[in-house]
Amino acid sequence: MPRPRTGGPAPRIRWALAHTIEETGRHAGHADILREPADGTTGRRPTTAPETEDT
Repeated sequence: MPRPRTGGPAPRIRWALAHTIEETGRHAGHADILREPADGTTGRRPTTAPETEDT
């Protein structure tokens, strides 16, 4: 987070929260790009239901 300029106002909480959400989404998207080729899944849900064992 940026530091306030000398003599200037500090960043507002609303800006800090919006910036944090934006950066989290951006970095999560980068992780998805790296993960998708490894396991073949895309999006939030798996394309097939997980297999369960009947016991």
